[in-house]
Amino acid sequence: MDKEKKEESKIEENVVPLLPVSNMVLFPKTRTSILIFDERQKKIVFDSVTSFGIVGVFFPKSRFLRAKVENVEFFPVGCAGKVISFTEAGENVYSILIEGIFRMKFIDIIKGEHYDKVRFEILPDILPPEHIQNRLKTEIIEKASFFLARLGEDPVRIKEIMQVAGMMRFEEVVNWAIFLHPMKFSVKLELIGENDVEERAKRFLQEIEKDINYLKIIELYRPLKPRDPRVN
Repeated sequence: MDKEKKEESKIEENVVPLLPVSNMVLFPKTRTSILIFDERQKKIVFDSVTSFGIVGVFFPKSRFLRAKVENVEFFPVGCAGKVISFTEAGENVYSILIEGIFRMKFIDIIKGEHYDKVRFEILPDILPPEHIQNRLKTEIIEKASFFLARLGEDPVRIKEIMQVAGMMRFEEVVNWAIFLHPMKFSVKLELIGENDVEERAKRFLQEIEKDINYLKIIELYRPLKPRDPRVN
């Protein structure tokens, strides 16, 4: 039984605490830090790290979520997250490290005294044949490396990142690339809802290609910028 199956087996009746996050879209096999201010979220985190640590991370349709908002609507696809650690980041503020485990579909909310829980359905990742996986993985790594180089990232750092990516599975590389690339939230929400990983990869490649072309245009016209900012 692999790690994902072990995590799934810990969840009874497909119900976990609901953790609304409004500033990022979590993907499986990615890790990120989240600042926790709300008392209900603190209770979720405390209960999670003292049990098996899994929560349902969903993106609310109201980006500026307030602690007391009722009847919040969520986008239909989120990610199971495992709370790895939490530390005090300030007065009544905690920073948690959370890792994406698997994608989940929102079914309904179960109201609770201290916080709400979400009933969910686990979404499958449909993988293409291995030769297509290898081709797309290589293309993603090459495009990502080229994009980072255009941004001026340190070549040594790029090499390290690409070496790590090379050791990942195809679907892990796809998810990491989407998670880290500076795309619109709306696009990331569409991609996390895509069960076909080949289509998810191709859509990412389209997005990064557009960004690379944009950087090329900027570099092409940069020499034409006047020294005097008052001149158009």
